[in-house]
Amino acid sequence: MRIAEKVKETGVIYIGGGVPKDFIQLFAVSADLLYSSKRVEGRKKKPIHCNVTDENYYPHKYAVQITTDSPQWGGLSGCSFEEAISWGKEIKGGHYIQCFCDATIALPIIAHALCERLDFKRKPSLFRREEGFWKINV
Repeated sequence: MRIAEKVKETGVIYIGGGVPKDFIQLFAVSADLLYSSKRVEGRKKKPIHCNVTDENYYPHKYAVQITTDSPQWGGLSGCSFEEAISWGKEIKGGHYIQCFCDATIALPIIAHALCERLDFKRKPSLFRREEGFWKINV
Protein backbone atom coordinates (compact mmCIF):
# COMPACT_ATOMS: atom_id res chain seq x y z
CA MET A 1 0.00 0.00 0.00
CA ARG A 2 2.91 2.40 0.58
CA ILE A 3 3.70 2.39 -3.14
CA ALA A 4 0.07 3.30 -3.84
CA GLU A 5 0.45 6.47 -1.79
CA LYS A 6 2.89 7.92 -4.34
CA VAL A 7 1.23 7.16 -7.67
CA LYS A 8 -1.65 8.59 -9.65
CA GLU A 9 -2.76 5.36 -11.35
CA THR A 10 -1.88 1.69 -11.04
CA GLY A 11 -1.44 -1.16 -13.46
CA VAL A 12 -0.98 -4.87 -12.91
CA ILE A 13 0.46 -7.89 -14.67
CA TYR A 14 -1.27 -11.13 -13.71
CA ILE A 15 0.63 -14.33 -14.35
CA GLY A 16 -1.91 -17.09 -14.05
CA GLY A 17 -4.52 -16.66 -11.34
CA GLY A 18 -5.26 -17.88 -7.85
CA VAL A 19 -4.34 -16.19 -4.58
CA PRO A 20 -1.65 -13.84 -6.00
CA LYS A 21 -4.14 -12.48 -8.54
CA ASP A 22 -6.82 -12.02 -5.90
CA PHE A 23 -4.36 -10.29 -3.55
CA ILE A 24 -3.41 -7.59 -6.06
CA GLN A 25 -7.05 -7.12 -7.07
CA LEU A 26 -8.09 -6.62 -3.45
CA PHE A 27 -5.58 -3.78 -3.21
CA ALA A 28 -7.91 -1.73 -5.41
CA VAL A 29 -10.84 -2.03 -3.00
CA SER A 30 -9.11 -2.16 0.40
CA ALA A 31 -8.73 1.55 1.27
CA ASP A 32 -11.89 1.43 3.40
CA LEU A 33 -10.42 -1.35 5.54
CA LEU A 34 -6.85 -0.10 5.85
CA TYR A 35 -7.28 3.64 6.35
CA SER A 36 -9.55 5.32 8.89
CA SER A 37 -10.17 8.17 6.44
CA LYS A 38 -11.33 5.61 3.82
CA ARG A 39 -8.76 7.19 1.53
CA VAL A 40 -5.13 6.39 0.69
CA GLU A 41 -3.33 9.40 2.17
CA GLY A 42 -0.94 11.05 -0.26
CA ARG A 43 -2.56 9.40 -3.29
CA LYS A 44 -2.44 11.85 -6.16
CA LYS A 45 -5.79 10.79 -7.58
CA LYS A 46 -9.09 10.77 -5.71
CA PRO A 47 -10.92 7.46 -5.28
CA ILE A 48 -14.06 6.44 -7.10
CA HIS A 49 -16.90 6.56 -4.58
CA CYS A 50 -19.83 4.13 -4.66
CA ASN A 51 -22.92 5.79 -3.18
CA VAL A 52 -24.77 2.48 -2.79
CA THR A 53 -22.15 0.84 -0.54
CA ASP A 54 -20.44 4.05 0.69
CA GLU A 55 -17.05 2.59 -0.30
CA ASN A 56 -14.04 4.11 -2.01
CA TYR A 57 -12.21 2.30 -4.80
CA TYR A 58 -8.85 2.83 -6.46
CA PRO A 59 -9.29 0.54 -9.47
CA HIS A 60 -6.34 -0.40 -11.66
CA LYS A 61 -6.26 1.45 -14.98
CA TYR A 62 -3.96 -0.96 -16.80
CA ALA A 63 -3.89 -4.76 -16.69
CA VAL A 64 -2.17 -7.57 -18.55
CA GLN A 65 -3.10 -11.17 -17.86
CA ILE A 66 -1.02 -14.10 -19.08
CA THR A 67 -2.88 -17.36 -18.63
CA THR A 68 -3.63 -20.72 -20.17
CA ASP A 69 -7.05 -20.84 -18.45
CA SER A 70 -10.39 -19.90 -19.98
CA PRO A 71 -13.35 -18.42 -18.09
CA GLN A 72 -15.85 -20.94 -19.49
CA TRP A 73 -13.97 -23.80 -17.77
CA GLY A 74 -13.84 -22.03 -14.41
CA GLY A 75 -10.29 -20.82 -14.82
CA LEU A 76 -8.95 -17.28 -14.33
CA SER A 77 -9.85 -17.63 -10.65
CA GLY A 78 -13.41 -17.07 -11.81
CA CYS A 79 -12.63 -13.46 -12.65
CA SER A 80 -12.52 -11.97 -16.13
CA PHE A 81 -11.76 -8.28 -16.62
CA GLU A 82 -15.49 -7.61 -17.00
CA GLU A 83 -16.16 -9.14 -13.58
CA ALA A 84 -13.25 -7.22 -12.03
CA ILE A 85 -14.73 -3.97 -13.40
CA SER A 86 -18.11 -4.78 -11.81
CA TRP A 87 -16.42 -5.19 -8.40
CA GLY A 88 -14.39 -1.97 -8.68
CA LYS A 89 -11.05 -3.76 -9.04
CA GLU A 90 -10.43 -2.49 -12.59
CA ILE A 91 -11.58 0.88 -13.94
CA LYS A 92 -14.22 0.99 -16.66
CA GLY A 93 -12.60 2.29 -19.84
CA GLY A 94 -9.11 1.20 -18.76
CA HIS A 95 -6.55 -0.56 -20.91
CA TYR A 96 -6.64 -4.36 -20.59
CA ILE A 97 -5.24 -7.28 -22.52
CA GLN A 98 -5.45 -11.02 -21.99
CA CYS A 99 -2.78 -13.24 -23.47
CA PHE A 100 -3.77 -16.90 -23.64
CA CYS A 101 -0.28 -18.36 -23.65
CA ASP A 102 2.17 -20.11 -21.37
CA ALA A 103 3.87 -17.51 -19.15
CA THR A 104 7.35 -18.84 -19.95
CA ILE A 105 6.76 -17.79 -23.57
CA ALA A 106 4.77 -14.56 -23.15
CA LEU A 107 6.40 -12.91 -20.11
CA PRO A 108 9.94 -12.58 -21.56
CA ILE A 109 8.53 -11.05 -24.76
CA ILE A 110 6.37 -8.56 -22.83
CA ALA A 111 9.20 -7.67 -20.42
CA HIS A 112 11.61 -7.05 -23.30
CA ALA A 113 9.09 -4.85 -25.12
CA LEU A 114 8.43 -2.81 -21.95
CA CYS A 115 12.15 -2.30 -21.33
CA GLU A 116 12.61 -1.03 -24.87
CA ARG A 117 9.68 1.40 -24.52
CA LEU A 118 10.75 2.71 -21.12
CA ASP A 119 14.09 3.83 -22.56
CA PHE A 120 12.26 6.54 -24.49
CA LYS A 121 10.16 7.78 -21.58
CA ARG A 122 12.35 7.65 -18.50
CA LYS A 123 14.99 5.55 -16.84
CA PRO A 124 13.99 4.00 -13.53
CA SER A 125 16.18 5.18 -10.68
CA LEU A 126 16.62 1.64 -9.32
CA PHE A 127 17.99 0.24 -12.58
CA ARG A 128 20.59 1.13 -15.18
CA ARG A 129 21.25 -0.31 -18.60
CA GLU A 130 24.77 -1.59 -19.08
CA GLU A 131 26.06 -3.56 -22.06
CA GLY A 132 22.51 -4.36 -23.18
CA PHE A 133 21.39 -5.66 -19.76
CA TRP A 134 19.39 -4.11 -16.94
CA LYS A 135 21.35 -3.95 -13.68
CA ILE A 136 20.31 -2.84 -10.21
CA ASN A 137 21.99 0.28 -8.85
CA VAL A 138 23.50 -0.57 -5.49
